Amino acid sequence: MDRAYRAPTQVHTGAPPVRVPEIRSQWWLRQEPSVGTLAKSPSQGVPVPETFLNIDPLVATPPFEQVRLQILDAVRSGRLEPGTRLPTVRGLADNVGLATNTVARAYRELERDGVIETRGRSGSYIAATGDTASRHAELAATAFAVRIHELGVSPDEALALVTDALRQRARA
Repeated sequence: MDRAYRAPTQVHTGAPPVRVPEIRSQWWLRQEPSVGTLAKSPSQGVPVPETFLNIDPLVATPPFEQVRLQILDAVRSGRLEPGTRLPTVRGLADNVGLATNTVARAYRELERDGVIETRGRSGSYIAATGDTASRHAELAATAFAVRIHELGVSPDEALALVTDALRQRARA
């Protein structure tokens, strides 16, 4: 393998030369990618989102969580339909200027939640079931309603309890 060596730029002072590592450009200084660009997958013929994320380094939310939430939002809004092939982990990481492991973690969590499915070397796709969070929330609400009825709590009081619990959770 040919690896180019970049000689350090320094004035000879009698000291041995020092290798100067190349400085990677900082990802937050890159231009923002265009939002909503789609390309056709050569093998599947389905739209492949090239850039559809906006990572904000100034917010407290970690970058992997920003990736996860934005993909989840795109699935819920219908911008990413079931069967849509997602960019590779490396491709998306390079595109938005994140570390590969950051995007890989977001993909793993989305796969765990059933939002995407990974088909080995074929890549990652939006799962046929899409967003399972709303289905799980509906099941939890039904179980809650059954339990409230068993306890004899009125619907108004149950709603007040849920509202208070959600507010406390939002503050935590």
